[in-house]
Parts: sequence; C-alpha cells; structure tokens
Amino acid sequence: MAVQDEINSYKEQLGVDFDNNLYVALMLGAITKRHILVSSSDPSATEVELKTIIGHAWRLQVKVLRVGKGFETTGDDILNFFIDGTQNQSLNAIYVISGMDKLSNTMQSLILEIIRTKKVRYNEKTYFGSELFTVVGVLDDYNAKDKQLFRYLQDAFWFKQPHDPQANSINHLDLENVDPSTE
Repeated sequence: MAVQDEINSYKEQLGVDFDNNLYVALMLGAITKRHILVSSSDPSATEVELKTIIGHAWRLQVKVLRVGKGFETTGDDILNFFIDGTQNQSLNAIYVISGMDKLSNTMQSLILEIIRTKKVRYNEKTYFGSELFTVVGVLDDYNAKDKQLFRYLQDAFWFKQPHDPQANSINHLDLENVDPSTE
C-alpha cells in the first residue's frame, strides 16, 4: 500500500481530515527513531491532528504536555509527564510537547538530557525509552516568528516540519478524553 493510499484510508476510516505532510513527518520520525519539531500557526489545532494521527490512526500511545504563558513548568512536571502511566518502567509513547519554546533553558536542558540518554531517573527508579520513544516539539512560529529553543535542544531534533491547520478544512474531534487503546 502506498503512503498516500494509507493516509486516505485513515482519513476515510476516522472521518477526519489531517495534513498529509504532517503525517509523513511523524512517520519518518517514528520509523527512524528521530525527534521532530512542528512549526505551527495554531499549536492547539496541530495538537489535535497529532493526536488523531498517532492515537487514532496508528493506535499508539501519545502523551501531550501543554506549556503555556503565565505559569512555570517545573522539572517535576516534565519528569511526571514522561513517566506517568508507564508500564514496566518503559517510556513507550510518542511525547508531544506543545509550547516547548516557552520553557526556561533549564527545563529545555532537562528535555535534552532525556532525549539524549533515552531515560528518566525519578524517585529512585529509572525509566528507559523503548523503540517507540519519540519526542515531537510543537512551536508557535509558523509565521516567521522564528522562536528558538535552547541551541543544543534545537540540534537534538532531526528537522522542523511547518504546519498550517487553517490551510486544511480540518474536522476537529474531541480527543481530550479518548484513550485509543480502549477503542
């Protein structure tokens, strides 16, 4: 089956539209076990598309951390994000961090360490990245705002995929409370 046929099949099966280029970027990242950035004009809509592709089309575990203005994301928040719900101390999901550029350099350095080592040490336990372990950073910089990450974290990502959800007529699903493993 060609990739385009696979994409069309998922769109028909799920009854939603999503960006083909975003799908291919995610697929390449997951297959090559490399991390990617998504440069978005609307990070929340991009998040919905990411959850649709990963959680509903591929039926893989996707975890999302939203970083926003007005509150500080702590190291404990980040560590809990990676380990919450793990089984057998295995980091076995695709981890989407929306607003990664809003994190302090210290928190970005923590994410860099997790990406590089593929492990999290927390409460005297060590959690290891599985074959699936992939980090997808979502940045609100589609319109040439050129938001930058901590330099070394930027280098940890394979490429940056531009994404403009408004260019697609997306049928947004309410995926907030849906666990793809229970469908």
